[in-house]
Amino acid sequence: KGWSARLRIPDEPSFPIHISLPKFAAWLAKREPLAGRSESTELMAFVVSQPAAVAASLSSAALLRLLAHIPLLLVLDGFDEIGATGDRQRVVASTRAFLRGLAQSSARIHVIATTRPQGYTGELGRLGLPLMPASLVLLDTQEALRYGKRLVEAKIADVDLQAKTIERLTDAAKKPATARLLTTPLQVTIVAALVQQQGRAPKERWRLFSSYFDYTYKREIERDSYASALLAEYRSHIEAIHARVGLLLQVEAERVGGASARMTHSELRIVVETVLKEDDVPEPRFSELVADILKAAEERLVFLVEPEPGRFGFEIRSLQEFMAAWALSQGPDADVTARMVQVSKSPMFRNVLLFVTSRLYSESSHLREQIPGLLCGNSN
Repeated sequence: KGWSARLRIPDEPSFPIHISLPKFAAWLAKREPLAGRSESTELMAFVVSQPAAVAASLSSAALLRLLAHIPLLLVLDGFDEIGATGDRQRVVASTRAFLRGLAQSSARIHVIATTRPQGYTGELGRLGLPLMPASLVLLDTQEALRYGKRLVEAKIADVDLQAKTIERLTDAAKKPATARLLTTPLQVTIVAALVQQQGRAPKERWRLFSSYFDYTYKREIERDSYASALLAEYRSHIEAIHARVGLLLQVEAERVGGASARMTHSELRIVVETVLKEDDVPEPRFSELVADILKAAEERLVFLVEPEPGRFGFEIRSLQEFMAAWALSQGPDADVTARMVQVSKSPMFRNVLLFVTSRLYSESSHLREQIPGLLCGNSN
């Protein structure tokens, strides 16, 4: 409340520019060294290279003229998804130079920057702006129920089914084990879907996402869609592909500074072919199945989507982290514990590790007794 009290409604409308920082970092990584170019031009060049700007024929010069007459609202989104230190430094330097250049031309600028706390070490403080930090708190029970009620009313037309789903959601919120899952909009959305279909919600984070995957999978089969027969017959393969893609994207996100966590069509083909070869799927079914899975992914394959032409991944980072955890928590005990130790020092894998730990606890794995020693012993 103290932070919000210091905010005021702007006196005039602002021109909004949203910057996905992982995408900006990936774009910068592909650029040649500056070679005489000013850092202040890099962010501007990125903005006008985006599809919406290209479609509107928006040039750097036109944007600068516009910003001389109207305030800029610059949203810098997803700093935590930039994993590599060098990439973070270049993003901050380019953004700082861009803001300094606008300030020298007397432009009026409002900046909002977002990051999850894990792995963040105050780099945004080097933007040269007075900071007003604020933390988004988790939803309390009443806020979660208000959001859940509005969601149910928007998604379910049948009044009786609406009432039944809201009643089940309210009952779930009264149980301490379930209530602790109702703390983010995504998790409230998942719980609402599960109580609508199953009448109850899981008590653990791993089971929540696992049940949601199962619910989504079955729903796609029942829809009698383009992928229904494929999903019904090849579930173990589809699951393995999801897990492999999730892990590879998570590793790539850390390696290249977050990037956009996407996989090209040819990279996805390699994953699909590898999974099917491991199960000795024979020809000609092998080639047919590869083509069928890739075609399904172009539309939607459970959690896998094509949000950008020719690039595949997950719409929500939490789903990617869940599937990466699925991959890491499979196999012999020695392999699972070795993987946990390996990723325990990586900020990008913090949520993945939480999913792995949740799985070990929720499935009563004997490995859960080793977790404190494994992780606390590797915390330095």
